[in-house]
Amino acid sequence: MVSKSPVDPQLYTTDYIRSDFDNMSFLGNPHLDALTSALQAIGAEVWTSRRRLYVIEALMDKNIPVTQAAIQTYMPTKEEEQIWKADRDRMISGIYAPFLRAAEVSFPSGQTQSYDPHKEPDIARREPIGVGKISGEPTAVPSPSANLPGPMTPAR
Repeated sequence: MVSKSPVDPQLYTTDYIRSDFDNMSFLGNPHLDALTSALQAIGAEVWTSRRRLYVIEALMDKNIPVTQAAIQTYMPTKEEEQIWKADRDRMISGIYAPFLRAAEVSFPSGQTQSYDPHKEPDIARREPIGVGKISGEPTAVPSPSANLPGPMTPAR
């Protein structure tokens, strides 16, 4: 028989405080947050599929019929578990290792980060190569403004 605890659970509870989690940005940019969340979800799905494949291979090696029930109830041996864990760790380090390079990465300058192509001055607008300035007719030589250096053209 289970005895009743002398501790009153009402004394150790609190009301739920709703946070604004959906509107928060943890990496400074909501797009980076979304990409990171997607990458984590993809990694989890890949590992789940890979582990299921290991279970199916183990069942086949042991001549056990591969059924949904057999897959769900299969318990790996210690050796299999060690091999699978090593493979999981290798996969995780391969996928998520770039996040550990943060100290090595040189971040772009403030000027580059604040660049807005929609606010680019008219002088820097480049015309398509082969289109003349006046008539709009194709020309053999690109207009001089087509080769102006700017943030959107590669250095030559």
